[in-house]
Amino acid sequence: MANISLHIVSTPRHVLSAIAIASKYENENHQIIVIDQVLNNLVYLDTLNEYLKKNRLFSFSTILYKSNKGGRGKLKHRENIFHQLDNYLSEHTPKKLYVGNDRRVEFQYIASRLKRSVEHIYVDEGTGTYNNGFGANKKNELFDQFLDSPLKKIAYGRWYDRPSMLGGSKWIDSSIICFPELANAAIKKKAIIPFQPVWFEHKNVKEFLYFYAKRINLDVLKIIDIQNIFILPHSMFLTSPAFDMVAFKCKIQEAISLGHIVGVKYHPRQHGDPLGLSEIDVIEMPRELPLELFLPLMKIEEAWGDFSSAVISVKWLCPNSNVYAEVISDSKELKFLEDLFSKVGVKIIDSRKSKGLIDNVKCE
Repeated sequence: MANISLHIVSTPRHVLSAIAIASKYENENHQIIVIDQVLNNLVYLDTLNEYLKKNRLFSFSTILYKSNKGGRGKLKHRENIFHQLDNYLSEHTPKKLYVGNDRRVEFQYIASRLKRSVEHIYVDEGTGTYNNGFGANKKNELFDQFLDSPLKKIAYGRWYDRPSMLGGSKWIDSSIICFPELANAAIKKKAIIPFQPVWFEHKNVKEFLYFYAKRINLDVLKIIDIQNIFILPHSMFLTSPAFDMVAFKCKIQEAISLGHIVGVKYHPRQHGDPLGLSEIDVIEMPRELPLELFLPLMKIEEAWGDFSSAVISVKWLCPNSNVYAEVISDSKELKFLEDLFSKVGVKIIDSRKSKGLIDNVKCE
């Protein structure tokens, strides 16, 4: 089939972006390969697989699973993945390749096989799109720069080329970005297409979200009515002295007392209910999935959180909302994110310099 546009995706955000892009450029013959999936998330994967087969937005779709083994077992699994990708390429010849993470080995492998006969397009995947460095962890930064890529070249082949910035691999020709003027230096060197929030209003996007919500017994009518959303940080920060759980819960209760319909999103790795949210009248979003998966259904007026992709995505998809990010740690990466979030209109709350969230909050 001619005019094939292949989407290589791994996260739910990537999937949703692929559906939006395929709906926008409906004259292209879209196909999708979902990579690096874990077998303990079968409800999501089975639902996604059923949707892809039923909707026919993508003329070809397949899901490739992540290895649960290490060492030689992982290498053997990767060899099997490469074999499956070779089988795909023996029957299909894409002309465009959309990818949400150009560091992924699967993308690098396909790109090396197709060489320069394909237009490679990086698709915004969150805060990493705007980061000009590896991040705050110096140990990981040194490993990524000086060990990871050479080791993968030995293990997989000389074709592997880990970029220092997302969207910066040698294969990428252009990008689709939420905030083009703030993209990292590597992305800015090439053509950029603005990622328009209106693309997520297409019926295909809504159909998938309603389809999935029904499978997990999520009341969509409640979701679309949420006015205030509170996005909790990773569990390692939730218990940090810098994060005031009492103040955060007070802020939630204040919104409820004002008659607002309130949603709360725990981090996917959070266990239990440390804030005691089951005791108050809030709608808890599915914690195992990113908030971005449901934002196209929502009309958020106010959002509170930290420096996460979910928070910046609220400002992108709900541009008229008041969005607040609280400073709860101190690092090189955080200073960068403070600047980024400020530039897109997120208001910064630094609880180290003031009482932060608890300012002017009345809570019994």
